[in-house]
Amino acid sequence: MRISWATLVQRSFNAIGSQSGEPSYDLDTMARPLPTLPRGPKRDEVREIDRIVLSCPKVSPEYQFRAFLALVKPQFKKAVVHRSGKQTWPRSARKVVVESIEKFATSRSRAPLVSIQRDAVDLLAIEFDPRDARRARSISLEISQRLPKLWFVFDGRLLHAGRFYRQQGRYRLVPVSMRVPRLPRELFLTMAGAADAPDPADPAGDDPDE
Repeated sequence: MRISWATLVQRSFNAIGSQSGEPSYDLDTMARPLPTLPRGPKRDEVREIDRIVLSCPKVSPEYQFRAFLALVKPQFKKAVVHRSGKQTWPRSARKVVVESIEKFATSRSRAPLVSIQRDAVDLLAIEFDPRDARRARSISLEISQRLPKLWFVFDGRLLHAGRFYRQQGRYRLVPVSMRVPRLPRELFLTMAGAADAPDPADPAGDDPDE
């Protein structure tokens, strides 16, 4: 018969207790400490977005991307060799920003924080409340469309001439659509569990057209 390790330890304690005259301890009723196990790193806490920022860097992010490619691949040097990458802030840009914000302003909307500095790293920086994400996106698209020569960064995404861009592979910037695709009406009604009411003017579906 096999004897477990716990049983052997229990018997040893009982034997020691009987020889010394002290009461033996029952390991089954004793509170055992939890074993020390190696644990991995703690999970990263979910970071809440405290703001949404639209910025216009003084140096075009598109130029920085092309310049990096020129360092990696010399054949791409032609795209940046005759360019400085410095963006010029137009005189009418301030008016465009103000009009764009007023265009999408509502009674419940919160006023964004606007900073325009020609000598700063960002020519323009607008901080939106994260609860106004839709409005922030609309304002950013409006400003970008009215200032098509400038490159913007909206919440970490490149924005130019009213279109968002992302990096495809390692050497390309391609425009992407940030719009939510609309489902066909029939598919939407099917998913919602509804159906179109029959039109009384339509003939019965069982009767063939004459």
